[in-house]
Amino acid sequence: MRKSKKSAASRFGGWLGRTYMKLTRWEARVAMTLQRIGIPRLAAKLVSLTGRFTLFASLLYIGFWIAVFTAIVLLAGLVLQSGVLASVEDPLKQSSYPKWQEGSDGFGLYQNGYRVD
Repeated sequence: MRKSKKSAASRFGGWLGRTYMKLTRWEARVAMTLQRIGIPRLAAKLVSLTGRFTLFASLLYIGFWIAVFTAIVLLAGLVLQSGVLASVEDPLKQSSYPKWQEGSDGFGLYQNGYRVD
């Protein structure tokens, strides 16, 4: 029988769950230690909530700067792409390329005023 291979999302979810449980156990140990040294339960809970808020705010801050950096890279790519496309299209607009037109020798393909077809 063949073992089914876990997907990357499944492995990441498992890692995230294990990490959350480790943090929760660590938080409970800190709260118990604070209560053992004589800090009231409410104050220990407040310290715990402050730690969670700090962690959450830090993750939001990091996520914000990642989003800003990504937006800057995307905008720079769009600006550079439009500049590259403009430089590629400019030679096509020059008169050195043959064009279909009505000229002195009749309708045909003209380049620099001379019929080339």
